Amino acid sequence: MAETESNFPDQITLNGIDVFLLQLDAMMLKSSAYGNVCTLLLELSKPISETELNDFVMQQSGYRWLKQLRLNQKGLFKLPGWKHDGQVEIDKIKTYTWDGFGDLPYQSFQQQIELQNESPFNLLLVKSCNSSACYLIASWHHAFMDAHGGEILVQAIGINRADTTLNWQSEWETDLALLPKAKIAQTMKKFVYEISALPLFNLYKKSTDPIRLSYKTIQFSRQQMEIIQAQAQQAGGGLLNSAYFLAVTSYALNLIRVRRGKQCQGDVLVPVPQDRRLRGAKGPVLGNQVTFLFYRIPMHVLEDKAACTQEIIRQMTELMRSNKPQDYLYMMEFLRRIPGSLYRILMKQPTSGLMGSFFYSDTGASLDELDSFSGIKINQVMHFPPNVYPPGLTFVFSRRQRSLQISIAYMQHLVSEEELETLASLLTSGLLGETASDSV
Repeated sequence: MAETESNFPDQITLNGIDVFLLQLDAMMLKSSAYGNVCTLLLELSKPISETELNDFVMQQSGYRWLKQLRLNQKGLFKLPGWKHDGQVEIDKIKTYTWDGFGDLPYQSFQQQIELQNESPFNLLLVKSCNSSACYLIASWHHAFMDAHGGEILVQAIGINRADTTLNWQSEWETDLALLPKAKIAQTMKKFVYEISALPLFNLYKKSTDPIRLSYKTIQFSRQQMEIIQAQAQQAGGGLLNSAYFLAVTSYALNLIRVRRGKQCQGDVLVPVPQDRRLRGAKGPVLGNQVTFLFYRIPMHVLEDKAACTQEIIRQMTELMRSNKPQDYLYMMEFLRRIPGSLYRILMKQPTSGLMGSFFYSDTGASLDELDSFSGIKINQVMHFPPNVYPPGLTFVFSRRQRSLQISIAYMQHLVSEEELETLASLLTSGLLGETASDSV
């Protein structure tokens, strides 16, 4: 190992959530051929050459160390982990040339990462052949780190700080003995099974044709964001805008169901990730530092955004008081040693593989910290999440410079283009407190 990399760990063991997301990758590839890969797009204010970009990142020991990590999961009941291989040759960052017409082909950048043979973190430079537009695409396997970790890492690389000064990995380890941990795991498993009981509201349908993944983005101005915040408070969300966002998303999807004229029994099940980092913390970077809150939203509140917002807040308070987020971590830590095939069976059992009615996350205002890369101002930053199928529908809300943006990941056969435009209109009018027009 080079002297500049000597202070980095040779091995990092995957935590419980990492292992869960690694097994989820195998399930996703089997059902849709799209893996569990996160994507972050940076629109740069001016072009950067391939040579400049490669020279800039390669001078950073942390970046070189990351590029030489590989997944090691050999051995029965052995915990998988990342292992550094200093003999691996680091490839130069690839460049993709876009014709510059229409929308940027986001789906083209959703790449599968072969963890045994590739780095779990990659950069891609995208240039337009008929304009000065320039984009930097960061992609990483979800088992490697969560969305906030990806933001911290990209920011550190962008300001030439991807070195040993970063808090790379968590020191959190459960101090419980095996038997108490097993009891908590069993109790939490029962809770997950109960809250995931069928039937559930969803737009899922099986496809005999190849599954195609697409994205749609919705942008709101600062003035609109102020209106949305006022609407959230009026709905009873207080400062918890995220509860209002989730309520409006559920409300809009329910209207799509109603307009299809289909009867649907059951509630909405949404597993929502919760960041365990302290507010403003710059790490840990690697390893998923999240747990999950499981919301089951009853059908009778879906037509009332205020009632839905208040129900979500009620459930969140109850989940936090009963320590469910921490107990979920204990369960995930306990399950790490189960063989992959059995692990995936347990994952699919509660809802026959559905995983939820849809997926939702709110990254907060953490994108504000990403304002430049290699001295170049960043005009826009967007998350493009992995999309578990089923259910095949994911919403990511994020705030940047006091404005709101939404990224929707969807499988094309689940919603038509007309329905997608309707969904975007319903989300927009719902967040702003407007009445959807009859034409929507």
